[in-house]
This record gives sequence, C-alpha cells and structure tokens, in this order.
Amino acid sequence: LLPKKIDKALRNAVEENIGEEYQLQYDEIDVGLIGGDITINSIKLSAPKDISNEKRHQIDSLSIDKIAVRGVDAFAYLFSKKIDIETIRLTKPWAWLRPVEKDTAGTGDDKSKKSSKIESYTLGEFEINDANILHYDAATGTDTLHSVGSLDFSISEIGYKPTEDSADIMEKMDWGMAQLHIKDVIHKTSK
Repeated sequence: LLPKKIDKALRNAVEENIGEEYQLQYDEIDVGLIGGDITINSIKLSAPKDISNEKRHQIDSLSIDKIAVRGVDAFAYLFSKKIDIETIRLTKPWAWLRPVEKDTAGTGDDKSKKSSKIESYTLGEFEINDANILHYDAATGTDTLHSVGSLDFSISEIGYKPTEDSADIMEKMDWGMAQLHIKDVIHKTSK
C-alpha cells in the first residue's frame, strides 16, 4: 500500500513540475517503516521522441541508479504538516540536457502560486554521488558537448519554510555547509 502511494506521489510530482508527457520508470520501491527509509532503484525519466518544444524541458532524460531517503519522520508530517528527513542520497545520476527555446509570453500557467499544505521542510543532508551531466547544444550548428563527470555534491542542515511575502525561494531557505567535488569537465566541438 505505501509503495503505491509513493509511486503516485512521484508520478504527480513529475506531471506537475515537468509535464505529463515525460515517462517515469523504476525497478522497485522498498519502504522500511520502522526507520522511515525509502529506496528507489533504477529510476529513469525521459521525454518522448516526438515531444514538442512547448512541452519539452531542458532535461532530455535522467537516470539514477538509486535514490535513498533515510529517516523520514512520519509523525511530524501526520501531526504537524512538517517534513523532516535525515538524508537524501542520489547515487550515479546521469542527466542529458538539451537547450529548449520556449515562447512563454501569455501562457498564464503559473504553477508557483499553488498553496502548500506543508508548513516547513527540514533535511539533515542531501548528497549526490558520482553524477554525470551531458549538455548538447544543437543551436550552434555543430554538436557541442559540455560534460561534467564524477561530480559529488553535499549540502547539510537544509531548512525551508514557505511564506506568502517572498517570491524568491532562496530567501526562504537556510542551509549549513555545502561541498562540491568535480573530477572531469569536458568541452568539445565537432562538425
């Protein structure tokens, strides 16, 4: 029952934030109720080949070997509408990015005005281990590849409290220490 609710929440998050055209796949969701742990293995998010630019995001596809969420405090959510999590760790994410030009004038679709039912979020640590990001620039007339490989990132003591008076998310967010390590950066152009 709980893995089905998590599946539904994941699919709703993709639909609301990226688009219903994107396809989400994964091998399994494992939930540990006692420790508040959730593990999702072999996640893939991809755009259909025939998607229009109006519906395409910069993410062409994304794959993650494992998402591990540790120490979810279910009682804090149930009784006070606060989300408290010890750690979120993304292992070996690969992101393929493509530039997208969109005409955003007059769309009137502002998803940021949805009211949040959550009072606050706290996260002890967010980690990304061994990430790879590839960016192809088709707009230049050549295949320009920008690549970042073996990227490790962590940020700790993250706190976020939605407020009505601030439009900038960075004004609402607090964090402790952040670390970034990048092993490989590549820029190459081919004709």
